[in-house]
Amino acid sequence: MEPSYKDALCKAFCGDISLREVPVGLAVSTIFKREDGDAVSFYVVYDSDDPGQARLEDDGFTVPYLDASGVDLGDGTRAEAFAVLMDEYGVELDEAESVLRTPLMPIERLAAESMRFVAFLLRMQDFLLVTRERVEETFRADVVRAVTDKFAGRAEILVDELIAPTLKDYPADLVIRAVGRDPLALFIATSENKALEALLLSMQVQFVAPTPCRVMMVLETAKPARIKERTYARAINNFPVAVFRGHEQPALVAIERQIFGASPVTH
Repeated sequence: MEPSYKDALCKAFCGDISLREVPVGLAVSTIFKREDGDAVSFYVVYDSDDPGQARLEDDGFTVPYLDASGVDLGDGTRAEAFAVLMDEYGVELDEAESVLRTPLMPIERLAAESMRFVAFLLRMQDFLLVTRERVEETFRADVVRAVTDKFAGRAEILVDELIAPTLKDYPADLVIRAVGRDPLALFIATSENKALEALLLSMQVQFVAPTPCRVMMVLETAKPARIKERTYARAINNFPVAVFRGHEQPALVAIERQIFGASPVTH
């Protein structure tokens, strides 16, 4: 590899890259991160017939990772969007090896084209973000539906509501009001920010503006990937937390206890 290309590539990425010689050419690891935390990486692959030509390839994990995360790039609108994106950046997919690659190009173009290729790989992550947003929307809708079906007629259920007019900065996903009971602010925790909102409201009604109410958080799973461990620990130490997916009925029972109080023990 010509030193001038290495220098140009390093300059293009502000020096925050790792370059390593490999049998096919050069492995490049950038400062940018994929959704799974790994660095966005690619390869410079020399043309075996013409040392003045090379192409860029990903590490072969981009498409399989998206597929494993529930992103189907082979059908429907996502397939169309994927095709448009590849055409925009001049990238093709080797379906046999699941490798994304550019056509061969003169080595002197590699520095500029490397920036475009990394931009393409980052754009690929958008498919995952869209999928996650849909999953989160589905989870939220499922909780709202289950709570409404369970408690309609027994309590007033308000969506995206304030627990009190004085707490206008702390809307809950659901506010549930039962006669003779303090209202329940229910947060459907799809993200770190949502969990923090529940914590802030809990501290507000306890220590800043004491308000007769309860706060509760509902999680999709017992190990929420998008909520930091510290935030999760603070939440379960401050107010009730229920896990919904796979435990829908026990979660609704836990919510019911917060709305109406514990049921009397019968013998």
